[in-house]
This record gives sequence, structure tokens and C-alpha cells, in this order.
Amino acid sequence: MKKIKFEMAMFRPIKGEDYSRIYESDNATCVYIALRILARSGVELTTSPYQLYKALTENEPTRRELSNIVDGLKILDEEGVITILNDEENKGRKNTYTIDAQEIELDGSKTFYFSVPIEYIYKIMEEKSKPFALLHYYMFLCSTINVQKHIGEHSQENILEHFPFLKLSLRTLQRRHKRLAELKVICFSESKSAIGADGNFVNVHKSYCMPGYEHLLGDNQKKKTAKGVKESVKALKEAKKQAKQQEKNTAPKKSENPFGNRNPFGNSEDLESDKSKDAELEDILSSEPITIKKSIGRR
Repeated sequence: MKKIKFEMAMFRPIKGEDYSRIYESDNATCVYIALRILARSGVELTTSPYQLYKALTENEPTRRELSNIVDGLKILDEEGVITILNDEENKGRKNTYTIDAQEIELDGSKTFYFSVPIEYIYKIMEEKSKPFALLHYYMFLCSTINVQKHIGEHSQENILEHFPFLKLSLRTLQRRHKRLAELKVICFSESKSAIGADGNFVNVHKSYCMPGYEHLLGDNQKKKTAKGVKESVKALKEAKKQAKQQEKNTAPKKSENPFGNRNPFGNSEDLESDKSKDAELEDILSSEPITIKKSIGRR
């Protein structure tokens, strides 16, 4: 099965490379894919929108699809990914372009790349509804697969949050995932859940991979589930620790004792003082009676 290599940075930002206009354009993305299929190292490419379209599918293009190809070429040229050469020999040839495509060649300095079987591209382009858009999203998704682990980890929510240039709703994204799985050009794992230490469910989002690596998805899901349960245990311990600390912080301080700093039940010094007072009282009571004389005055 013939595979075509593609640079990751042409589908999403990576290592400082960012082609925002291309990421937002289905047309520019699909023309880039076609050029990677047709381009030959060190050779200027003379081609037409029709030939570029036919590099992606055996179907015949509509006028609108040819117009989309022209639009994609212009964006790639403006972004400096290709250079459309206006040489004399092509001036009289309608809709023919001579392209310097050296920038899309994959040399040793461009180490971040991935491969896709050309048959998968053909299969997606057979779609009757928005094939350019579906191919664009598929290639983006492939670019997020770890080339060493052969697994992609982005959840649907993560894709929507971190890759806003796709401009997709959650419902559209879900439909595309479903269709790509039906076409068997990518594989998704099953959603998994487990009971955490706190009694709540630990949900593990789906992983994905290229066909041929499905066996890795099951093991990966088990590891992620175990990790989720472990994290829930850690979170529960941390919550108990914080609750204990909070309880300690809200306990009355010494200065807030209603008896002040004095022990309401007395201490050793208080007891000695009380004994001394009792002894004095006893001496007074045991002494001779005191006679009180009352003087009577004249009236």
C-alpha cells in the first residue's frame, strides 16, 4: 500500500511553525495534499487545477471544485509554501501553472511528519458531501497521532478547545469521527469508565490510531483507566487532608477562650491561694469573741 509523507506543521501549529490561513482553508489543505502526491524532488511542477484534482480522485471535477483548487493554489502561494512562476512558456496556456514546490519537500530538517496510505485519500474523496472538508479534518486528525506510540490522545472537547481554526461544532466533529470510522481509514477505541475511590465514575475518552494498530488501543485504554483511578485516590486523600486542615484552622484559638488565658478549672497556683485564704478564715473563727460596746447618748 503506497504511502505519502506529509509535514505535520501544514495541518496544525508545531514547534513555532504556524500557517493559520492554510489551517482554516479546506481548499489550500487539499491542494497541498495533491502537490505532495505529484511533486518530484528538485523538479519544478507544471500542472493545472484539473490535474491537481485528479491526483486526489478518479472522479471528474465540477466547475466549483476546480475553482476551489485555484483558490487553494493562491493561498499556498501567498503563504510562501509554493511559488507560482510566471515564465514566458506558460503565458499562453490557459489554467496551467509552473510551480516551484521546494518548500513542500521533506528534507532532513523537517523531522515532524506522518504517512497516510494514498488509498485512504481516494476513499475519502469519493464522498458526495463535502469531501474537501472531510479530507482536511482527516489529515489534521492523523497529524495528532504520536508517530512513535501510533496512538492519538486528543478528546473531542480538547480538539474544539485547542484547535479553534477548525471552526467545528461538537455535533459536526462527532459526525466526522463516525464517518471516518465507517470508511475504515481510522480506528477509535471504546469509551471506558471505572469507579474511583470517591465513588464517582472515572471517564476515559477515546483514543485513535491508523488501521493496523488497533491492538494498541485496548492496552492504552486499560492504562488510562488505571491512571484515572489512581488519580481519584490521590484526589480523595488530598481532599481529606484539606478538610482536616480546615477543621484545625477553624478551631477556637487560645485568645478566644471565654475564660481568657486562665484555666476555668483552676491551676496549681489558684489552689495554693485558696488554701491560704481558708487558713486565715479558720484562725479568725477560732479566736476569742470580740466584745462590741455600744454607747448610749443623752436625748
